[in-house]
Amino acid sequence: MNEVLSSLNLLRSLDDAPLTLRKVDLSEVQLTGVRLHQADLSGSNLSGANFCRSCLIESDLSAALLWRASLAYAHLIRVNFNRAILIRADLYQADLHQTTLIQADLRLADLSQADLSGADLSGADLRYANLSGANLAGANLRYACLTGANFNQTDLFQADLCPAALSPTQRANALGLESHPSEPTFSSPNVREQSPLEMRQLA
Repeated sequence: MNEVLSSLNLLRSLDDAPLTLRKVDLSEVQLTGVRLHQADLSGSNLSGANFCRSCLIESDLSAALLWRASLAYAHLIRVNFNRAILIRADLYQADLHQTTLIQADLRLADLSQADLSGADLSGADLRYANLSGANLAGANLRYACLTGANFNQTDLFQADLCPAALSPTQRANALGLESHPSEPTFSSPNVREQSPLEMRQLA
């Protein structure tokens, strides 16, 4: 752990320094405003960590535990969050442009006013997440679980929702939707709908 802390302390004085810290315990660590360009934190425990206003562009946080982590205002462009646990994470106004969040767990996360344009959220669990005012234009939400999520003033222009249908209330509150209110938007007529068993395995 001392070696980990030494690496982090050194990082505070460097800009865009590459860092590899796979599967380490960094819970509750305070890294506000640091630059971790292309860092590898895959599988690490970052529960309660504070990355507010930090720059993690193109970093790997796949399968990382980020329960209640603070990533508000962070620059997270093209970060790999695949299968990461982000339950109750704070991503307010975070820049998640073209970020991959495939099968990520974002239950109860705060994504309000975040930029998720072009992001891949396929198979993600967004139950009761706050996406109010977020930009999801062109995002991939295929097979995502959207139950109870807040889509008030959320931009869903050209987002792929197949077959993650929105509720009538979610659809009424969202922006950029032109399809029939009772039908999800299908990007291709050849898309095969998955069985309920397959959907549960993705959730």
